[in-house]
Amino acid sequence: MRVQIKAIVLFIFIFAAAYTLRVIIVPNVVPIAEGEQPSWQLQFAFALKSIENIGIFGMVIVLLLAMSRWLMPLSGRIFSCEETHPENEVDDRLGGAERHQR
Repeated sequence: MRVQIKAIVLFIFIFAAAYTLRVIIVPNVVPIAEGEQPSWQLQFAFALKSIENIGIFGMVIVLLLAMSRWLMPLSGRIFSCEETHPENEVDDRLGGAERHQR
């Protein structure tokens, strides 16, 4: 869980840094290419918007992986199709010795 939190914080930092730079350096530029040779402001805004999107999609991927890891044990208990048979059960009083003898 610690690695996931670190990854989310990293992607939040990437997004926040790119967004802040885009708002400060090129505040009124929409990153849509027009014409044959776009200006440096347009190119810079496009690059920063791309970095923002990397940060957002990175956060989404990490959150989806974290949720799948959290839901995996839950889904195993809900959708368990295993049937318990008396010959497969191990007597806990023997400390698992019966399991090793089979």
